[in-house]
Amino acid sequence: MGAPALSAVEEAPPWLNRTHAHLEHIARLAGRIPEARLIVNHLAPIADFGEPKAPENELWAAWRRGLEALAPHANVHMKLGGLANPFMAHSLPAFRGLRERPTPPTSEELAALYRPMVSQAIDTLGPSRCMFESNFPVDKRCMSYRVLWNAFKCLARPYSEDERRALLMGTAVQAYRLQGLPP
Repeated sequence: MGAPALSAVEEAPPWLNRTHAHLEHIARLAGRIPEARLIVNHLAPIADFGEPKAPENELWAAWRRGLEALAPHANVHMKLGGLANPFMAHSLPAFRGLRERPTPPTSEELAALYRPMVSQAIDTLGPSRCMFESNFPVDKRCMSYRVLWNAFKCLARPYSEDERRALLMGTAVQAYRLQGLPP
């Protein structure tokens, strides 16, 4: 059956579930163990816990460099979602603002917040290595499940039918080797 998928939540070393700062480490691990499937959660969120805080444009540039480091490693997949989590939104003002809104966002508003990171991840890794994910029940504090998945459908709309299928289900079926579901 081959090497198992390493999820950045359950089975991998604790550092694997961290932030954009760890993407180059994950890329090196992927190169050393090409038979293992590595699954990066929550878009490898941009987070800066240092003092003084790094400028946001530097954090974005570091995140993009990390994605580029992952690109050559076909054994790395990325889950697209989870940024409403207070930890994940730490350095992303737009997502931090979700908790401060008097009303929940619409699907279109949420898609607009996710679009820069989701588009970059898909453009860099391809739809066959990216999959939308919910982070419920944590995300429930800022939006409904329906609003979240409708936002993901909005984000998938520009892609071909096969690419949308991959993003919304097929990549997860293949990455996790789910039985009895179409890829």
